[in-house]
Amino acid sequence: MTGKILAKQFALNQYVMQVNLDGVDDAGSLIQPQSHGNCINWILGHIVATRNALFGLLGGEPALAGMEAARYERGSQPIREKNEGLPLERLQAAYAASQVRLIPLLEGLAEDDLARSSDGEEESLAEQLVMLAFHESYHAGQIGLLRRIIGMEAAIR
Repeated sequence: MTGKILAKQFALNQYVMQVNLDGVDDAGSLIQPQSHGNCINWILGHIVATRNALFGLLGGEPALAGMEAARYERGSQPIREKNEGLPLERLQAAYAASQVRLIPLLEGLAEDDLARSSDGEEESLAEQLVMLAFHESYHAGQIGLLRRIIGMEAAIR
């Protein structure tokens, strides 16, 4: 495992996010799936807020801070109305800005960095980063499905 391989995974995630979000507007991002689950706005906000864990591991500034991040934490209430979350455009900008900062941090990781465990953690940095990459990929796929639920064509075929 290298930092460059991890950077590649997050670059692929960004591609999936970009094409799945293309053409989605604020109103569409708030449409709830029929049987539980969260809307695109919540999932994108959750991905951005979860990047705070990445930056915590890698030594960077949070992607979203304070109450903005808390609104999108696991277990938080669904977003159903425009005033309950951040505008989709703001979330997309926060995601893009975090990507610009994330890729060089990942590419700069040496094998020794990836092999180490942080204080109190049993898993290596590489293992933690792989889990976070998977988490993001999972949610990027959900956005692809939600794109169809809100009546848009599939972006990836």
